[in-house]
Parts: sequence; C-alpha cells; structure tokens
Amino acid sequence: MADSNHLKALLGRLNEKGVTLLTHTRCQEITGRGVVMVSQEGLRNVVEADTVVLAVGASSDTQLSRVLEDKFSEFYLIGDCVEPRRMIDAIDEGFRIGCFL
Repeated sequence: MADSNHLKALLGRLNEKGVTLLTHTRCQEITGRGVVMVSQEGLRNVVEADTVVLAVGASSDTQLSRVLEDKFSEFYLIGDCVEPRRMIDAIDEGFRIGCFL
C-alpha cells in the first residue's frame, strides 16, 4: 500500500514539473537534439530534450559472491546482489543477519 502511495505522489510531482513520461517505447539513440524513440508500432520520433533519464530496470550481480564463497566458509548476501529492491529491504536484511550472528 505504501509503495502505491509513494508512486502516486511521485507521478503527481513529475506531472506538476512538466516531466514527460514515455512508456512502451525504445530509446534508439541520444543525440545533441534529444532522444530518438521508437514506439511499439515501429514509429520513430525525436523528442527534444536537454536532460534524459533512463529508467530501464536493474538486475542482481553475484560475481563477487562466487569469488568469496571459495575464500570464506561463511558470508551473507544482502541488498541488490540478492535481488534489486528498495533500500529499506537491504537495511532489514542486514539487521536480521546482524541479529543472527
């Protein structure tokens, strides 16, 4: 429920500031004029912009853990290396593991 409220508040603020959100599109190129976008239908459009923010998702990286598991008998993974989530989730995991130890 809280995430839904935060999202609504964020979208409201972005709307107030005149931020344009483009969904279901693919960024083909970023140029000096702006961004060349391609819609799901394959239509190309240049969006003039002086600032571009890409929100494209995240994935976990466990490369370091594979190295560490050969060097240490015990270690714990917390945060985004387990699964990309909110900062509060990493804090909670660290707290719980700290209590366990």
